[in-house]
Amino acid sequence: MEKFCVFCGERPASKTKEHILPRWLLSITGNPKRTLKLHFPYTSKESPAREIAFDALHFPACLECNNEFSVYESRAKLVVEKMLQHAPLSATDFNTLLGWFDKVRIGLWLGFLYLGENPFSVSPQFHIRKRTNTKDRAMVIYRADDQRTGLHFQGINVPMFHHFPSCFTLVINEFYLFNVSADFLLARRLGFPYPKQLALRDGEMFVHIQPSRERIMLPPMRLPFSKAGTEIYQPMFANEVLKAQPEVYDTNYVQNMSMDWSNGIGWPLQMRDKRLVKISTDPTRDWLPEQKHQRTDLHVMTIRQTLKMQADLWDYLYSTTDRNLRKTMDFCQHTNRKWCKFPSDQISTLSKN
Repeated sequence: MEKFCVFCGERPASKTKEHILPRWLLSITGNPKRTLKLHFPYTSKESPAREIAFDALHFPACLECNNEFSVYESRAKLVVEKMLQHAPLSATDFNTLLGWFDKVRIGLWLGFLYLGENPFSVSPQFHIRKRTNTKDRAMVIYRADDQRTGLHFQGINVPMFHHFPSCFTLVINEFYLFNVSADFLLARRLGFPYPKQLALRDGEMFVHIQPSRERIMLPPMRLPFSKAGTEIYQPMFANEVLKAQPEVYDTNYVQNMSMDWSNGIGWPLQMRDKRLVKISTDPTRDWLPEQKHQRTDLHVMTIRQTLKMQADLWDYLYSTTDRNLRKTMDFCQHTNRKWCKFPSDQISTLSKN
């Protein structure tokens, strides 16, 4: 692949290197020099895992882009450190955390296209800058029953993620952070303007927007996942509809459900006592999961859940008459669903690093 800046997609100006998994994160999860084993299970079974030092996992970036996002990185560092200390978190903290997950998810996607030599010839239509803080997003925080340090990611090295990088899990010490983000993922059920259908044709998305219903419907996502963790949801509307038809979002309901209306940033919400409530601007410990899971079971569960969500999410959101696209996504979905049925000891190898 030709070199491009992971932030803007252009040829890197004043070249620097971006650590998608930043050095501060490597330091609080173990030895930054430790070896990372990268498995590519869509290649032949005889293909050995590639080994690379965690702190060598970096990719091209423009100096200006890197400096701009380093400020965001500093804010995320404070939030992650507070999480690991079980400290109170606020709505602002979760907005920062979810934005940082946008960056990490897309950065890992682009990075694996480099490292895996882009076996499916994917042509990225967006990069970190365009995909951060623009799409509806959700997170479920699960907690292991030990304090073991470690850093893992799940669902990255699969064909589905190469074509549709909208769901992954990041493991940071005791926390398993399951993350989903996509166009209009939460809009309809959180009472925001929503498309009746998302149609894909010739690489473009066609949206016919519907007026807001201005009420919350539960569950926010009608897709299966384990509720044995803290559920966080955030509607986002920094989309083409807002640019073309801002009046659609200019309602009391949308403004009341927004943290920053002018930039299309909705208010982070948490499922609590079977109700979806706004996370407070005052930091609280309500986010900390009460239930702890045996780590081995949790590890396998989140891998299966990530693979299944990746496969189900496509049909949940999109329709297409493009036969080639449909054939590609059928292959990706079939692969994920096949892996979901692997025995526990076999499926756990999909996330060994």
